[in-house]
This record gives sequence, structure tokens and C-alpha cells, in this order.
Amino acid sequence: MLHVRKMIFAVLTVLVVALALPLSANAASARSGHLSSGLEWSLDTNGVLTVKGNGKIPDDERPWAEFYENDGIKSIVIESGVTEIGKGAFAGCSAKTVSLPDTVTRLNEECFAKCFELESITVPKGVKVIERAAFGKCYGIKEVILNEGLEEIAGGAFQFNKIEKIVIPQSVKSLGGLQYNPIKEIHIPKGVTEIEQGVLSGCVQLESITVDAENPSFKAVGNCLIETETGLLLAACDNSVIPSDGSVRAIGEYVFNEHADLQHIDLPDSIETIGQCAFRYCNGLKNVVLPKRLKTIGTAAFYGCKSLRDITVPKSVTFIDEHGIFPFDKNLLTVHGYSGSYAEVFAKENGITFAALPEGSPDTGEKALSVTASAVLLGLSLAVLAMLGALKMTAKRG
Repeated sequence: MLHVRKMIFAVLTVLVVALALPLSANAASARSGHLSSGLEWSLDTNGVLTVKGNGKIPDDERPWAEFYENDGIKSIVIESGVTEIGKGAFAGCSAKTVSLPDTVTRLNEECFAKCFELESITVPKGVKVIERAAFGKCYGIKEVILNEGLEEIAGGAFQFNKIEKIVIPQSVKSLGGLQYNPIKEIHIPKGVTEIEQGVLSGCVQLESITVDAENPSFKAVGNCLIETETGLLLAACDNSVIPSDGSVRAIGEYVFNEHADLQHIDLPDSIETIGQCAFRYCNGLKNVVLPKRLKTIGTAAFYGCKSLRDITVPKSVTFIDEHGIFPFDKNLLTVHGYSGSYAEVFAKENGITFAALPEGSPDTGEKALSVTASAVLLGLSLAVLAMLGALKMTAKRG
């Protein structure tokens, strides 16, 4: 009987071990595998995710995503041979460091977006293109090192980071994607031929903009980044002075977006267009006089400027887009313009107070300043004459 019991126990032990083996194998395989492109991946017990092989990490293919919770992935190591990081490949990952090889030539859309723990990134010399939002909303990134060989930084590539300083390589031809960073200075090298509108939107700490003197496409004047051929203002600082020599003909999209400390802006008469969100949330602006040749005010150009009380719109304006002039409180804003003008129509349609300017009155800052100066001089002249008259009367009495 005892012998039978021993045999039964031995059989049960073998069965338990046999059943446990597949479970262990499955648990191990869950931390490694192959991608559809043939690349291998593995995650070790220290939280290091390694991808190796030859070829591209496919778009939106991330079998390791289940380990994002509880800081399951602490570091990402891409080995030599991998050529592209696919769209969204590591989006939302908890990794604190990323190592990329020189064989990588392209970082695709949102490949490392929302990796909140990342503090720095070195883009290797093999990379030619950083696609849209590749490192977007990586709120912890303070340092970015870009190597020569890079040709394109797409829109939003580094938006919402904490970058204070960035050096654009001489090899870069197309520039975008630096929005909402505490960047203090930017230099555009001579090889850049294309810059996206809104490239520095929300970079409210910006103090200096310079452009290589040999760049044929762009120039910097008065801390204004200007596209030379079109006269489009692409970026500016709170301390920028827009040149009045006629070189600026349009304010680009998002140029002063969220510059809450901007209290005054002189807009030269050469400007014909103010782009979308150009002055959105410029909460320091109280009074704006638009240039006399202005024709179009883009969507939300002055949206949410909570301190704005007066805006003077010339006869030349023929179109104000949706919410082009839209304060937090319409009851506090007055649109000044001419009777029968588009400005009057816009104001009445949007429930904004309209004040008619007398025909022939100045509607530009320059003219208004001239009239004000003339009034001051007239007042001074009258005062001097009054003083002279009083002195004569005193002399006669004496």
C-alpha cells in the first residue's frame, strides 16, 4: 500500500512539473519576441528594453506597451542595424533614458511622444528626419543634442519640452517643432530654406533671434525672424521691434501667441495680413491701432486678450475671420472704425461696441502720434503766448 502511495505521489509530481513548464515558458516569452519586420525585442529584469536586428520598427507596433505601468521599462536601447523608429513605437513609455545608434535615419511621428520621464536626448548623426511630434509633450526633456547630418525637424517635434538652449546644425534645411519651450535664444544657420509658421509659438521667454548673414531665405531685424522674399514675420520676442522699412508685409500665425507680458506693439503700415492666433492671449495688450493697409485679420488673431479695451480698424480691412477679434468680455471692448466699414459690420454682428471715427481722422498709430504731437505743440505755444502776455501786463503796471 505504501509502495502504491509513493508511485501516485511521484506521478502527481511529474504532472505538476510538466504543467508548470509551459507556464514558465509563456511568462518568459511575454518579455521578448519578434516584430513583424523581423526585429527582436527583449525586456530584462532591470527594466532595460532592447531592440536589435536589421530594419525598421514598424508603425504603431509596440508589444512592450503592457510593461509601461509601474515603471516597468526604465531604459531603451536600440542596437546598431535598426534603421527607423516607427510611428508611436514608444509613445507613453516610462523610460528615463534612450540610446539610439547611428544606423537610425528617421524618427517617425510621435515615436517617443509623452515619454514624461525623459530628461535628455541625443539624436545620432545618421538621422536625417525628425517627424512631427516625435518628442512632443516629453515635459521633462531639458537637453537636446542634434548632430550634423540632420536635415528636417518637423512641426511639433520638440513641442512642450523644457529646452532652454538648442543648437540647430548647419545641415538643417527645414525647421519646425520648437513650440512651448523656455528657449531664450535661437540662431538660424545659413542652410535653412524652410521654416514652419508658429515655429516658436508659446516660447515666451525668447530674448534673441539671429540668422546667419549668408542665409538667402531669412533674416533677423530687431529680434524679428522674417522670410525675406514674402515679408512674412515668422517669430518674435516681447522686445522685438518690427521694422518700418516695408520689409514686413504680414504677421505670421502664432507669432506672439500667449505673450502675456507684451503690453504694446507698433504695427507698420506695410502690413496687410495678420495671421491666425498671431496675438492670441496677449493679456497685456490694452490698445491696438491696426495699420492703414491691413486687409485681413485671421482666425483668433486677437482671441482672449483679456485686457484689450480699444482696437482701431482701418477702412482697408475687408475680412475678419471667425473670432478674429474676440476678447473674454465683449462688453469691455470698443472697436473704432468708420461708419459703413467692414469693422462696423463685424462689431455689430458680434455684439461688440462700435465707435465711429470722424471722416478724415487718422486711423494709424503714426498719424495719431503726429496729431497728438501737434496738439501738444499747439498747447505749449498757447501757454507761452499767455505767459508773454502776462509779463507785458506786469511790465506796464510797473
